[in-house]
Amino acid sequence: MRYVRAIWSKPLARGALVFGLLAAPWPGVPRFYTGVLAAGLDAVLGTPGPPAELRFRGAPLNSSSWELQVRVTSIDTGQFLETALDARRTGYLPAAVFVALAFASRLPRKRKAMVVALGLALLHSLSLLPVLSFFSGRLPIVAFELSAPSRVIVDVLYRSLVAPLGMAFALPALLWALLSWLLGRSAQRPLEQEGNPSSVAPAPVEAARPAGSRVIARPQGRKRRKRRG
Repeated sequence: MRYVRAIWSKPLARGALVFGLLAAPWPGVPRFYTGVLAAGLDAVLGTPGPPAELRFRGAPLNSSSWELQVRVTSIDTGQFLETALDARRTGYLPAAVFVALAFASRLPRKRKAMVVALGLALLHSLSLLPVLSFFSGRLPIVAFELSAPSRVIVDVLYRSLVAPLGMAFALPALLWALLSWLLGRSAQRPLEQEGNPSSVAPAPVEAARPAGSRVIARPQGRKRRKRRG
């Protein structure tokens, strides 16, 4: 127990321990994560309507697969197409890195909770990029009718932020540094305003006088009369 406390007291070792626990092949985690991700994508992209109907399904029960099943059906012809997305590389692994960085940091708890909530939401929104990229013209069935500039933007974002394997580690680190800096600056602004000398009333300045001297108070309102020659 003493060794665990010693490791937990070091930020880098604490982050590495958390990442190791999250990345371990725990049974039931793939099924739970892919099911939650499928429900979220269904709520955002799974509404039926022209030109195609898009549905998502998590991994089967008692399965260790991280594949997110995607089924798209053409409204006009009835043809359908099924494919799978790697939910571990596109969503779970970047989220695990981000949470590990949260445990390794020394931010205050409230600010850390805000960074984690915002960062996880942004990281999981990247799961939309492969769906938009593949089903906007790269596959035989088109589910999203995007303009040419929009398709170029989606493809560039997908190829630069999601497709490279190293971005599963680099992107959460960059996002953590950016959010920590932004929220840190927003938290410092009220403190700077409170500590601004112009907003504080100046203290009365007392003239220095020799030690042991006495101050004689004169009644105000009286003036000496001048002697007339």
